[in-house]
Amino acid sequence: MRYQIWNRTDTLYTPVADVNGKGSYTPPEYIAVKAPWMANPAAKAIITTGAINCAVFQEFEKTKDFVLGMVCEHIAAKDQTTGDHILAVFPILVALDINWEDQTASAAAMAWWAGVEDGVVLELMEWLEDNPLQIPSPETLEATASERIAAALEFQNLMSLSDA
Repeated sequence: MRYQIWNRTDTLYTPVADVNGKGSYTPPEYIAVKAPWMANPAAKAIITTGAINCAVFQEFEKTKDFVLGMVCEHIAAKDQTTGDHILAVFPILVALDINWEDQTASAAAMAWWAGVEDGVVLELMEWLEDNPLQIPSPETLEATASERIAAALEFQNLMSLSDA
């Protein structure tokens, strides 16, 4: 895994030193200087695994919401390579009672998502990084000649209507 929940005891090592030349922080130092929101005992932070464990430092709950939004986008896209695949890789998501098209969920689904294990969220984060949603290129979104002609004729008809 590339990510983990910070246990608030590990020293944090950043990829680069700050302006004072400091590149490692004890938990109390990091909380005081860089992340005062972590003083809240309920707060959780995601950090990276490995020697440089502070390459990422993000608040867990907001990231969890973002991950759910990305999951919805993948499934709503109905792309065989992502939408169906994510449900196959993470069958636990089938339990979500979500309308994938407009990303609305029942209260029960959101309660289930709120209680999902942290490890599942971290695994989904990695999966989403490894399987980005395919955005159509502008060339594929360009109207064909017949679509442009139809639009022009529709506009011409609308302009010929009386104001009354």
